[in-house]
Amino acid sequence: MWKIIGGLFMGWSLGGNDAANVFGPGVAARVIKYSTAVTLIAIFVILGASLEGPKCMHIIKEVGKLTPITALVATMAAGATITLMTILAIPSSTSQAIMGAIMGVCLLYGQPNWGALGKAATCWVLTPIGAAVVAFILMKILIPTTRKYLKTDKAINRFALGGLLVAGCYGSYSLGANNVANVTGVYVSAGMLTSRPAAIIGGIAIAVGALTFSKRVMKAVGHDITMIGPLGAFVAE
Repeated sequence: MWKIIGGLFMGWSLGGNDAANVFGPGVAARVIKYSTAVTLIAIFVILGASLEGPKCMHIIKEVGKLTPITALVATMAAGATITLMTILAIPSSTSQAIMGAIMGVCLLYGQPNWGALGKAATCWVLTPIGAAVVAFILMKILIPTTRKYLKTDKAINRFALGGLLVAGCYGSYSLGANNVANVTGVYVSAGMLTSRPAAIIGGIAIAVGALTFSKRVMKAVGHDITMIGPLGAFVAE
């Protein structure tokens, strides 16, 4: 059992760093309380990991064959890297960290699958581009809609708060579903755990990280962003 300690460490560091991705702007802008944000993150991360996390476990297995020891080394290395980034208040990609760690151990003690790494790298490039396009489209829709139907600052603020809460909960669910493989997927690859228990354990570890270690990065994300326009009235100081 001690060999999965690296995964627990990785999950804790992931929760501490990636929690800012879903509620960081709202917390930094003082729209949502930090305590409320991390509670919602913990709940929906565990739900996402438990219900849909097993679907992504095969991705880690495709990158390279791992043993219990190499799985431990990979998760400890990735967890240490993400922990350092969190201490420095730098949002970082846990997917890149664990993939890099797996490739490192496989270069020494196994055969890395460069094709699988290429697929992951393609996603790393396309994801921010896709998010930018969706954000642009949503703003084009929201600006005229809010101007037409929301006539007061109070109505705008309520709409924005509700939207941030829905988006944050959905983002937390997706965080657990998609990223739990980065935490305990190595143990599925090494034959130490099956997908369902691995997803549940990983989800809990991520939730604990969000609850105990996420404030530094969450306060940093969006700190200098000013929300203006029809969704304004929230200004990050």
